[in-house]
Amino acid sequence: MSSDVFSLKIFTPAGLLLEDKVTSVTLPSLNGEIGILPQHAKYAGLLGAGVFQYSPAGSSETKRLAIADGFCTFENDTLTLLTDFAVAADNVDRNSYGRDRDSLQKAVDSTSTYEPAWQVAHDGLSRIQAVDRLLGVH
Repeated sequence: MSSDVFSLKIFTPAGLLLEDKVTSVTLPSLNGEIGILPQHAKYAGLLGAGVFQYSPAGSSETKRLAIADGFCTFENDTLTLLTDFAVAADNVDRNSYGRDRDSLQKAVDSTSTYEPAWQVAHDGLSRIQAVDRLLGVH
């Protein structure tokens, strides 16, 4: 493989979502954003909720996905993401998205943090907030 590109593979519970050659990636971690370029040092880390950006090889375009929860590794010029949630802006159902945000926010606000339902609602709201960032909604 050329030294100015690397492989990107994104897996969700449904299977392989994306496989491409890329020149750069920016991904959300639990402690902020991480930039990955070709020949990056080995890396393993937890993914946070946010916008994942990548530049396909041979293109001046930057593509974006909302992702949340998961794990990533970079080794042997391959970045592999295992994520519970990934969606492109074109695939967002904007009608259900607004309703989901409202109901999840109500659940977070009205449930004790000690209850499992709070964690489920919080995780769902984190995904919605990642989509907000992808769509530029504040």
